[in-house]
Amino acid sequence: MKNIHHAIIGAGLAGLACANRWLYAFTSQPLGTAYLQDLAQGLNVCGDYCLGSLAEDAWLSGDKLGKQLIKTSN
Repeated sequence: MKNIHHAIIGAGLAGLACANRWLYAFTSQPLGTAYLQDLAQGLNVCGDYCLGSLAEDAWLSGDKLGKQLIKTSN
């Protein structure tokens, strides 16, 4: 597996192993909507601050925006 990973991205797993805490995700007042869209400008924004202050909130926000983009592109 390590050789496959190295062949694909050109780096070994040991050099990429790290952990990152959700250090700055302390939204005091979420936006209350999963994402923001400006259809006229083609701008879409998502993130933890839309729904809360957890890494899961960031994922949910991106997931909902992604599903909306797929829905509207068809």
